[in-house]
Amino acid sequence: MVEVLRAHDLVNLSSSSTDPDDWLAHDYDVDSPVYLLVYPAHQRVVCRWGIAWPVGGEATSTSTAAWRHVQLESLADPLGGEVEMHYGYYGALTKTAGPEFATARWIALGTMNLAHRREIESLAKTTPVREEEDGWGCEDWVKDLLERMIAAGVVSATTCHDAVARASADAA
Repeated sequence: MVEVLRAHDLVNLSSSSTDPDDWLAHDYDVDSPVYLLVYPAHQRVVCRWGIAWPVGGEATSTSTAAWRHVQLESLADPLGGEVEMHYGYYGALTKTAGPEFATARWIALGTMNLAHRREIESLAKTTPVREEEDGWGCEDWVKDLLERMIAAGVVSATTCHDAVARASADAA
């Protein structure tokens, strides 16, 4: 028998490992730029927001080993039916830059050390994910995470609020 879990059932699942997902590229103890990413809307999907930074070596806008992403993942209906959108957070992911990454708007949040980047990952794990209702979406989750980052002293309120204003203008 196949067990199908809804998105809210998956929220509390996590891997038993506390090691970061760094098999592709390690997040070294160096200062690194951190960005708020706004992916363009396409089809019926609204703009997605996320936070990312380069890992594994020197980064440029055209070349880097990989990127560490802190963002919600959309959960599809395994049976392919039309249902409301569900999101889940399963921890930060390290991956190469795909085509949609190149089209994203990068809004700098600042240059951060490894301790602050790990704090972002830790705060993300405690940021609640809700079912999409009344327009709630991944951008709301990122805004909540940014407020937690301000409270933890990871980034300034001015920087965050300016970044959100720029991202919101891009999404409009």
